[in-house]
Amino acid sequence: MNSHPASKPESPSRTGAGRFWPLVLVVLLVAGCRSNPKPKSNPALLKQALTYDQQGQLSAERAQWQAAARNWRDAADTYALLNRLGDQALTLRKYAIALQQSGQWEAAHQAAERAAQMHKKLDDQEGWWRNQVLLIQIDAAWGRTEEVNERIQDLTDQLATITSPGTLALLLNEIGLWQMRQSEVKAAIQSYTGSVEAFWRQYDDQGMATALANRARAYEADQALPEAERDWEAALKIFMQQGDAVGISTALLGQARTLAAQNKSPERARDLAQRAAENFHRLNQPAAEAEARRLLDQL
Repeated sequence: MNSHPASKPESPSRTGAGRFWPLVLVVLLVAGCRSNPKPKSNPALLKQALTYDQQGQLSAERAQWQAAARNWRDAADTYALLNRLGDQALTLRKYAIALQQSGQWEAAHQAAERAAQMHKKLDDQEGWWRNQVLLIQIDAAWGRTEEVNERIQDLTDQLATITSPGTLALLLNEIGLWQMRQSEVKAAIQSYTGSVEAFWRQYDDQGMATALANRARAYEADQALPEAERDWEAALKIFMQQGDAVGISTALLGQARTLAAQNKSPERARDLAQRAAENFHRLNQPAAEAEARRLLDQL
């Protein structure tokens, strides 16, 4: 997740560049869940645990979440037999993510809480924080509004203790998503701005593009259309560098939408919306394609 580019991108605060894809955030969270490397000497039981873990990762990459959950559950159980508590905690987090993606909110919450408790006992602060991000995601999807508000308030009071920019970025992005759901648009813009800056410090281009796109959505909701247009353009450049087809298509549609809302460059807006609609069709994303085609009908 933290692969460094050849040169660090210019800070978004200097360039002026700044739930939209849960999948993007899931990838980021799973990428932070790698278990320890395979040792040179590998007993049969440890080899089995690593096999379960790797099979879970492959299933997740194919969005086969029920299969991923089974494999990561078995991996966690096998790591427990081996008393590899760090690996067990990491795998429990991945298991919780797979349950979350399968819509099994209560089981996902229980697994994430258990993983968080293990990370705390192991004095793994970053692991504990990443589980807090996951718990916000799970409880938000589960509709536990009061619990999410309480957790966010408690975590906000502890932000100064986070040492990893990447973890801070994930948390602020998740807080921004929740604030948008609560119609706290200006607060969300502030959270996303902190997330963009933290992802930049982490050299995480994919995360920065995600936060930029989320902030663009918030700017649109706040009728700050030039700012939204700027963020969509910045996000598009990064998504193109990353080869992220969903991100590219979403940014194209965002650009089209902000141009249309400003009655600006109608031909370009129509071209962007058309390309977005065609791409979403290729990606088999009917809801996003329908949004793009509705915009085309208005242009």
